Amino acid sequence: MDKKLLSNTPEDDDAQLNTFKKRRAGHKGKVTIFKNYIESLNSKKKIALTELEILQLKKSFEVYKTLEHDFDVNQTLIEDIVGVSDEQLKEREQFDSEYQNQLALAMQLMRDNRADLLQTLEEKHKQNHVDIKSNKPAQNQTSTSRSPSCPLCKAQHYLFSCPDFKQMTVEKRIEKVSKMNVCSNCLYPGHEKENMSWRYMQILFSKT
Repeated sequence: MDKKLLSNTPEDDDAQLNTFKKRRAGHKGKVTIFKNYIESLNSKKKIALTELEILQLKKSFEVYKTLEHDFDVNQTLIEDIVGVSDEQLKEREQFDSEYQNQLALAMQLMRDNRADLLQTLEEKHKQNHVDIKSNKPAQNQTSTSRSPSCPLCKAQHYLFSCPDFKQMTVEKRIEKVSKMNVCSNCLYPGHEKENMSWRYMQILFSKT
């Protein structure tokens, strides 16, 4: 069969080019949508994101990361038709600049709020420990200045923050906790696990 019969006509190229350009515009639009999303989260300023918002951000971030590859594939198809001109190089540069900028902002936002979340969780653990020992509302308590002491490595931190403890398998953690005078739910000393909410069990059985 004559190869000329298999080649695209100028009309075919124009139709494909329009399709690819529309797709490129869609990729740019998704970057803009993600940019607006990040700006809306950053507009909260000093207000930390909720756990749900952080999870939603992580999910959106993973989807956003696929845009770079999708844009590159589509832009290559455009360049196959029109050639690699200054105009097409500019398209790549503009997309990459905005894409990378929003990528960095999202990563920074996740790092900042992850630190805030960990601090909040640790403060909740400390407050629960005070509440249980005193059987009084949290707002009536006076915080203690005594430094924590890890029953495992003897460093000045709580067991649930201990790097050595976190590196253990779940089975090893259970074995160690059973030999220590600590609650097997929240890993604080001084009370029985029956007094604790079930949600703290995740500390002991977490694989991270």
